[in-house]
Amino acid sequence: MDTSAWRVRVYPAPDDADPYPLPGPDRRRVVVTGPATPPATAVVHRVSIDMRHPGGSGFADEHLLADAGVPGPWPPIADVIVADGPLGRVAALRARCPGCLVAAFGRPGGEYLLEVAADWFARLVPLGPRTVDVWPYASFVHTWTVTGRPLDALDGGCLHDGRTGVRISVMGRPEVWQVAS
Repeated sequence: MDTSAWRVRVYPAPDDADPYPLPGPDRRRVVVTGPATPPATAVVHRVSIDMRHPGGSGFADEHLLADAGVPGPWPPIADVIVADGPLGRVAALRARCPGCLVAAFGRPGGEYLLEVAADWFARLVPLGPRTVDVWPYASFVHTWTVTGRPLDALDGGCLHDGRTGVRISVMGRPEVWQVAS
């Protein structure tokens, strides 16, 4: 089984859906909360690239998620990429992966910076001591963006997946370089 790339489907869920995690590490319910953030809930489900999603329809988005640190054919065509290393790699990663809409960069302290549509950044700060698995949040942000919702509507909100949570701060390109330095 290929573990460097996944097919991800994101299904809308009622806002009052059970907030606890769904069974399995590859299926999460992401809930958005915050005083100025529109409430939203989605079920994010990934399967290895060499598997098919179980049947079904009703998904809001389907995209390719890849690990940028694993050589292979998937990162250059992925919609969402997870990468470790310095933020200075953004330009090189963009050149290598032109189809990427959301790129998640791991940072010291468990934070992530999401580069979204080459114009915006979202800083994800863990709400607790547990290590954050960023893929559900990056996939949620991808779906939020491709369904026409403005990224800045998430600013100041929290994303939870029943296991961990992050506070999201949205910023433009000049602001992010201050955070990164």
